[in-house]
Amino acid sequence: MLECHKDEWVVFSIDEQKSVLYAIWHDDGTLTAQKYKEQLKIAKAIVQQYKPTKSINDARKFSLSISPALQTWIGENIFQKKGEEIIKKYAFVVANSIFAQISLEQMMEESERTDVSQYFDDIEAAKLWLDI
Repeated sequence: MLECHKDEWVVFSIDEQKSVLYAIWHDDGTLTAQKYKEQLKIAKAIVQQYKPTKSINDARKFSLSISPALQTWIGENIFQKKGEEIIKKYAFVVANSIFAQISLEQMMEESERTDVSQYFDDIEAAKLWLDI
């Protein structure tokens, strides 16, 4: 596993052998929408460099509320357009909070990638779904 980026909010790692991008969020409530955008730009650059086909986002400690405007920005600036996808499947591990899951689901709806995303409360279940 190659650690590509680490700061106070997230660690992005690549498993090149299994073609997986790992995003482990550890937001303590200080992550802002602007900082989140910066993190997503870093993730996008990592995806473009390593071309992983799967992604696990451990968002159990992610507390930022993703506003509709931020959802739109993510859909327009981060996710690949249909037909140009690098990541084919997204697994989200979320806290047992319906609000966290709804926020992430709305983000994926904005990206038009709901057909390739699934939500879990257990990382092992996410790995199983991704077949890794």
